[in-house]
Amino acid sequence: MGPRQRRALGSSTIGTVSGSFVHEDADELAVVIEGSATMRCDDSYFELNPHIALWIPAGTDHHVTLHDGSLVSPIGLTRPRDVHAGWSSLAELRVTARLRALAIQDLQHHISDLYLGNGQVRDGYFGPNPAKTRIVELLPALERDGLILRMPQHSAAARIARTLREHPADQRSLEELSKEVFVSAKTVQRAFSSETGLSFSAWRMRARMRVALSLLCRHEQVEVVARRVGYQSVAGFVLAYRREIGFDPQETASRANLAPTGSDPAAQRESPRSS
Repeated sequence: MGPRQRRALGSSTIGTVSGSFVHEDADELAVVIEGSATMRCDDSYFELNPHIALWIPAGTDHHVTLHDGSLVSPIGLTRPRDVHAGWSSLAELRVTARLRALAIQDLQHHISDLYLGNGQVRDGYFGPNPAKTRIVELLPALERDGLILRMPQHSAAARIARTLREHPADQRSLEELSKEVFVSAKTVQRAFSSETGLSFSAWRMRARMRVALSLLCRHEQVEVVARRVGYQSVAGFVLAYRREIGFDPQETASRANLAPTGSDPAAQRESPRSS
């Protein structure tokens, strides 16, 4: 029996759409071709865009919200498990131009199947094709660092992290947020540093810029994005974005769509500085 699934190829041209899915016997690599999407897996939220993909292990319930004008290629990869050794947990991956091109090829394969099969995908969503073979070969080389935003495991710190991801314009200080969860600011700071590899302020900065990156991939105006992630000054936002992401906000959409193979912009910058 094939994998149990609840899945349709993701696209939205008239507004935000969403759905819940689970694949018991296959992994999935969700790659955004255009726009952005929000993925919820258990208590974790992931903002996906043409720069950041999500590896979803088999058996993981996930809810995806696809934003207006966006297109996602959900690449189903059947096990053998030994091929994907070490890939048993959720992972955000840096999208290279090569991965994006293969994701488009995989999507084209399914679209042609629908035509040739009179509305039925002949090989199934998880069936083999040349693009998937190359994607599996590419997996070990994909970076898990750079723009990745790790969540703290400490319960109080995790609550604060979820709040800041969902409300990036929140201006409350570390001390104010810590009082809300009944722990000391030192405890929260220690949890962020030890469990995410970033200080609280650096983590908050990266969270804001991750949201900004997704909004800009949806062609939102820079001034609007700056306000939505908590900046009163557009100049201040542009400076922070350039330092964290590696290029100007105005370049985001064109870099997502036109970056040539081997020139992944995220790979060309240094690790973000703490602020």
